[in-house]
Amino acid sequence: MLNYRGTLYRGPARQVPVWTEQLLIRAGFRLRRLRRVLLASGSVLLLAGCGGTTQSASPAIPTDPGGTLEPRSDLDVSQPCTVANGRARLNTLFYALNHADAAMAARMFPDNEAWELTFSPSIQAALASGVDSSQELRITSRADIPGLLSQLAGLHFVFAAEIGGNVVTTQQSTGHEVALGPVLWRATGSYLQDRGKNRVFGGGKAAVSCTTGLFRRVLLSPLTVS
Repeated sequence: MLNYRGTLYRGPARQVPVWTEQLLIRAGFRLRRLRRVLLASGSVLLLAGCGGTTQSASPAIPTDPGGTLEPRSDLDVSQPCTVANGRARLNTLFYALNHADAAMAARMFPDNEAWELTFSPSIQAALASGVDSSQELRITSRADIPGLLSQLAGLHFVFAAEIGGNVVTTQQSTGHEVALGPVLWRATGSYLQDRGKNRVFGGGKAAVSCTTGLFRRVLLSPLTVS
């Protein structure tokens, strides 16, 4: 059986025909690739339970729309449970990445709730092994932010299109969060030029708590390197 990450479930040992095992392994690789595309496009894949029908999107990898929207740090954040606040938080985060401002980036995440910021794959892995690499860059603590900024030094991020979003219900006690996506972005800079590349285009999504007005998740995926 495959779990939601597309890897094999390690249940009780039992005999499986070789051809079946090979089929499952190939399906696992396809599901990992699909997860990345869904993450980057902000889409959701719905799978019905056993015995039911399956509905699934067939997402295409987003293409670069060509916009160049510089991140800003001066947008209104006075209304925490709004898309406007979510956009402002994401602008401020990208602005902090561009200016290597660890203190500013840290203020976008709570210090008493779980959160994550993930590049899947990392930009370094995308350059070295391609965008299908499984090597991620993931942080879950404010203490990790300086290290993240060090790995992103020499990169300049912009938004390639306006950021969409809406307020959604959650299963957590807080009840609601602001879902942002797709988040289409582009990175340029000396880090890429030194490696014979010009740009990385990517997608992603984010979630902002309606209680704190701060990020719960920021998930970004490089999609093309040129």
